[in-house]
Amino acid sequence: MAAGFQWRREKMDLQTSTAVLSGTELRPALNIIDGSRNVSALFAEFNVPVVKDLSVNVAGRADHYSDFGNAFSPKTSARYQAAPWLLLRGTVSRAFRAPSLPEITNSTAVSYTGVIDARDPLTPTQSRGVTVMTIANPNLRPERSNNLNLGVVVSPTSNSSIGLDYYRIKQDGVIGTASATTILEKENTAPQQITRGADGRITTLYRQFRNQGRRLGLCLHRL
Repeated sequence: MAAGFQWRREKMDLQTSTAVLSGTELRPALNIIDGSRNVSALFAEFNVPVVKDLSVNVAGRADHYSDFGNAFSPKTSARYQAAPWLLLRGTVSRAFRAPSLPEITNSTAVSYTGVIDARDPLTPTQSRGVTVMTIANPNLRPERSNNLNLGVVVSPTSNSSIGLDYYRIKQDGVIGTASATTILEKENTAPQQITRGADGRITTLYRQFRNQGRRLGLCLHRL
């Protein structure tokens, strides 16, 4: 067995000049980040030789983040040498991705994109550049995943082998932002995400990081 403890402090402080904030100096894009957090973790791993040709590994890690809370990541794997020429293996685990400091702290990113705005009074069918403000979300939850890996290795001779592995990764709470197209489509229900000038043309789009939904990944790998 093995066990351990970890503690660290993460901090980001990225600002811009007063000239940019006042509008007297222009930049193509910028990020303003001001945040920090403490992270601590306990972890342990056990490797158990069940019988001569079968071993099981059990591990777990408990993390605590001072901004969003706790996350636990367990893992169980098995390795079975069914015959001198045949190896079977499998792993079941759960993992997470903590929101980054730019996503969860007092942060704003300024960028630019082109949009086609059907309500534009001058060019409703042409793409036009607008400013995009991407804002952090202090209520974000971590992304979580359930993972399955099954594999078989066949060794026809002592110096050759053929392996086949199957991976399935299911993610929940994927962190992301709405696209410019989605923001335009929802202007009637979420008008606060769009700022228009006196002439009716879009000047700025606002979007915020959110836990959006689920993503499934499958892979079959041969070696």
